[in-house]
Amino acid sequence: MAIEKTLHVSVRSGYDILIGRDCLSDIGETLKVMFPGRHAHVVTDSNVEKLYLQTLNSSLERCGIPHSSFTFP
Repeated sequence: MAIEKTLHVSVRSGYDILIGRDCLSDIGETLKVMFPGRHAHVVTDSNVEKLYLQTLNSSLERCGIPHSSFTFP
């Protein structure tokens, strides 16, 4: 997996957006290193859910990262 860029959003405590090509199936490995022992919560919409949520969930499960998700219509 290749994270090509990290974009920091400065809102309240802030957060990072990781940008890269073909990185979704391996993102669990990256998140496990960056945030050990944390829970992931995925917020998406119904269009993106159909395309990518299963791949993301599989990556998180493979790395033992507890997670949940919320989908907007």
